[in-house]
Amino acid sequence: MPKRLFAVAVAMLTPGGAVADCPGRIETVPSLELTREAPFMKSVFRSDARGVREFRITEKDGKREVVNATYLHPLAPADRQSAKNTVSVVYLSDPVVLETLPELGSWTSSVRVLVDGTEIAQGEAIKTFVGRDEVVLGECRYGVWKVEDVLDLGEAGTDLFVQYYAPELGVVVGSVRLDAQKRADKAVLFEQIGVGTK
Repeated sequence: MPKRLFAVAVAMLTPGGAVADCPGRIETVPSLELTREAPFMKSVFRSDARGVREFRITEKDGKREVVNATYLHPLAPADRQSAKNTVSVVYLSDPVVLETLPELGSWTSSVRVLVDGTEIAQGEAIKTFVGRDEVVLGECRYGVWKVEDVLDLGEAGTDLFVQYYAPELGVVVGSVRLDAQKRADKAVLFEQIGVGTK
């Protein structure tokens, strides 16, 4: 297990509770700001009519990347816009029901994937509820759903992630990409949380 994942795993198991002034659901604040120090990453999440919008800045090896994303549900990315391109996922089933994933157990939808408006693949998105856990963000502690997230695009390839969704916040607070043997490959694991002013 990578050192960073091990540290987060320890933090998840450390006794303690949330303190005052910890942010709540994204709909109740102007925005939620989640950050990681090394390599630096800051995501600003806002609620809107479509679902959730994310503005993300990543700095690594002297390079800065800016990404704008839209989610129909925090577990269902719809658009990801960067300087390179815009990737879109079209779901044939309504992802709003993902808010009841623990009761459903699993959710599957046929999908179409487009790059800059051109369809490049079709397949299935499969979200499976694995269990509950906790994460620590600064001095705040939140319950999370652990979700296995599969995007199967046939010959175009398969992406496999474990997502950590915090229903108390309405955002995904951690994401681990797995390889074909289901070993951790890459991770986005935030360390701090705050409320933005806009």
